[in-house]
Amino acid sequence: MKDNQLLTHFRREEHAFIERGLDWIYQVSVRHQEIVTPFLDPREQYILSTLVKRENKDIYMGKDGGYNGAERCRACLYPDYLMPDEYSFSLWYISLQSEVPLEHREVLGSLLGLGMKRLMIGDILPKPSGADIVIAAEMKDYVMGNLTKVGRKGIIISEIVRDQLWIEQQKGLEQQTVVSSLRLDTVIASICRVSRSKSTDMVKLGKCKVNWQKIDRPDYIVTSGDVISIRGYGRIRLNEVQEATKKGKLPIRFLRNP
Repeated sequence: MKDNQLLTHFRREEHAFIERGLDWIYQVSVRHQEIVTPFLDPREQYILSTLVKRENKDIYMGKDGGYNGAERCRACLYPDYLMPDEYSFSLWYISLQSEVPLEHREVLGSLLGLGMKRLMIGDILPKPSGADIVIAAEMKDYVMGNLTKVGRKGIIISEIVRDQLWIEQQKGLEQQTVVSSLRLDTVIASICRVSRSKSTDMVKLGKCKVNWQKIDRPDYIVTSGDVISIRGYGRIRLNEVQEATKKGKLPIRFLRNP
């Protein structure tokens, strides 16, 4: 279900997801049944919730990633007279013989190396002796039968329940600053307290990602729900972009993790 006027309000690279989201909403409204999505990143969650509110067809959206504060979540779209049964994911603990943590990139690379798609993988939580992972329930048997190593490290994988997930306290507090524009280099300069020229170079050199995609354009416009990863400076989540001040400045609220 294509809506050209709607698409103009979003980035070109987001159009395919928007059309998919509109199709999900249409299916729920016509078939009167719930739909559970693959894992969505925060920006996709924001877009889908915006679409659900816009359509206003007595359709509701819930989301769950296995624990409160999960970054990647499966969403459930359902009519107002139904309640979602479950979000269909499986929780696993990857352990090592030695007491060492596994890096996020190591675990993700091994899962993708099995042929899994990123949308079937939720959060990966490194811990002092391995890592916990959240995956789509559809992949449970496949992962259990095929994931025997992470990199060159032999592992033991065992299923766990929610209460056993390794959940660190969220680092950092929500902060606020004011920017002159929502250009990527401008936002980075303000939040990371570096010069505009340095933030521009960081972007051009490929050191920045927005919503897990490498962006090398300093003039790329960011917005609410975006997650910005900067090599050497950590991760920034833009929680809110507020209305412009009388001087044209934009107050933004963000969470920054090292």
